[in-house]
Amino acid sequence: MDIYLVRHGESEHNVGHSTSTDSPLTQFGRKQAGLVGERLAIHGIEALYCSPQLRALETAEILRTHLNLQPNVWLKLSERCFCWEEPGLPRSEIVRRFPHHILPEDIDEVGWARHWSHETREELYRRVDPVAAEIRKLASVHSDKAIVIVIHGGSGDMLLHHLLHVPLVASVRFHHDNCAVTLLRFKPDGQIKLVFLNDRQHLAVLSVS
Repeated sequence: MDIYLVRHGESEHNVGHSTSTDSPLTQFGRKQAGLVGERLAIHGIEALYCSPQLRALETAEILRTHLNLQPNVWLKLSERCFCWEEPGLPRSEIVRRFPHHILPEDIDEVGWARHWSHETREELYRRVDPVAAEIRKLASVHSDKAIVIVIHGGSGDMLLHHLLHVPLVASVRFHHDNCAVTLLRFKPDGQIKLVFLNDRQHLAVLSVS
């Protein structure tokens, strides 16, 4: 099974244009997402996942147009501290703006971000563990499948710690630029191969445009 981890596109908060930690993509971020969608479209992707944060939802929506897949929203993929003091988009607003996204029941009208508004790194590590377990389960059942997961910087780092069995105590950080791609290949014998990390070759055109 091939798992492509894609960090969301550049957000308004990333570049200091918004104080909201649940801000939308910039125009540049949307271009990044379009380019990574073009890159992934040739790889026979069969499933797409993202968090309920706006920048991830928007990135997944752009990928959807290239991959022709409905994004599955996983609450625990969200970033550390979620939206800080912001409640997160209510379910009805997500459905209105992203009608093709498949939402879990625990995204409601009150605000999904209330669950873990403040987390330590250790708490984030524990929260992401069920996501890693679900990915390993998928890999064991669908060895010939390819999926895309839209990640965030912090939670994506923790996800790789789990999937690659790197202890949290290790002085290791897995960095991801906006819309860079990491590929993990799960072998039927249980071996996990890190094919590449934080690859952004598809974004090179943006630096010369």
